[in-house]
Formats: sequence, structure tokens, C-alpha cells
Amino acid sequence: MDHPEIVQETVFHEQLVFVTQPLHPPIKELKDLYNSKLYLYRPGCYYRLKLESWLQEEGIIHTKINELGNLDIILNCVRAGLGIALMVKTFAEPYEAKGLVRCHPIPKKDATVTTSFIYRRDNIMQPMLKLLEDTIKQEGMESQHKFVVI
Repeated sequence: MDHPEIVQETVFHEQLVFVTQPLHPPIKELKDLYNSKLYLYRPGCYYRLKLESWLQEEGIIHTKINELGNLDIILNCVRAGLGIALMVKTFAEPYEAKGLVRCHPIPKKDATVTTSFIYRRDNIMQPMLKLLEDTIKQEGMESQHKFVVI
């Protein structure tokens, strides 16, 4: 974003992965998703938009999409072997470490998502916004995805 009244600062980068049940074969290319059920957020989710763009670039038409609005529910569907999900690696890693799911690297070069902090330069709350931004940057991803894997 390039505007003199707007400030945009990168807060962190996240790696997207495909998540499957543990015994699923490797996903080496997007066509490996063909005929699989995908568990994704509703339309408008940035991750979903990226996946739909990738599939379109590859000429893959995918109609088996189940829309859910909660990462935990999506992950539980994947754990049950019902399909494949796309999510950030930091959320799925603890489940993979326990052998509950398998993370597959995305076979695309643009599988990294950048989260930015955007605000008006003249915003009177700038000191508070700066404190929030600094806190997020300092605590990093660990603070974003704190949860217990059972």
C-alpha cells in the first residue's frame, strides 16, 4: 500500500500447508487434490482465495468444498479422514507432532502469507496502536496460536 497518510508495517509471515490425516500420501502438486474433499473457511477467506487462485492457474476445477467457520472443526474433520484442509503451519504443527495429522508443504512458491499492521499516520491512538504492534511482533506467532492439543 502506497499512500502518504497510511502506514503499513509487516508484523509476521506465516507458511501455508495442506493438512491431512497422518496416513495420507504426499501432496506433491496441486493436481493431487483432485477428487479430494477440501475443508475451507467460507468465501472471502484470504487463504481460500489463494488456493482458488492456484487451482485456477493450474486449470483445476474443484467442486468438493466443505465450508466451515472454525479452524478446530476443520482440523477435526481432517483428523477423522474426511478431507484436506489449508491452514497456517503454526496452527497444525502441534497436532502433527502428536501424530494426529500430517502437514504437506504447498507446491507453490507463494505459499507464505504476510500479516501487516495498517493504520492512519495521523490517528490519535497511534501510541496505543504502536504498543499493540510491538507486542505482537515481540511475542511472535507463539502468542497467536496458544492452545492445548488433546
